[in-house]
Amino acid sequence: MPRPKSGVKIVGQSRKAPLMAKTPRLTPGETELLRIYKIDDDPERGPWLDRLFGYMKQRGTPIRKCPKILRDLLDIYKLYQLVKAGGGYAEVTKKGLWNEIALKQGIDIKLATSATTRLRIHYCRTILPFECHFDRDGVDPLQVEADGRKPKSTGTLTLF
Repeated sequence: MPRPKSGVKIVGQSRKAPLMAKTPRLTPGETELLRIYKIDDDPERGPWLDRLFGYMKQRGTPIRKCPKILRDLLDIYKLYQLVKAGGGYAEVTKKGLWNEIALKQGIDIKLATSATTRLRIHYCRTILPFECHFDRDGVDPLQVEADGRKPKSTGTLTLF
């Protein structure tokens, strides 16, 4: 094989060590999202989470980090299952079942009085659009959220 003239480089040959393929570094939020896949051995967890993350990304509101309550990761799969068993977001809200769901999630509601409110807000942001699309035939999440609010008293205050 003839030697190349000095200064001429042969394609595919290098005196440097070959570059190693860089593995993408995960952000802390992405690492937390991976942790919810491994919370338990439920065979439906992974496919459901894939479907949720895919849908939220497709609609332009990707879930970039896992919601937390009292600095603990929120098991959004379990939260969805509990709310679904309670009849969905609107029914759970109308019946005031968020405390019960928080307790079933292992959240100590005595430590933070706002824990159930945070739980409901996390559900609205991360799961409600998914619930509306797949479980409620595409109903607008804002309408479901409004339907779930308890009716306010329309009575008048009577002073004696």
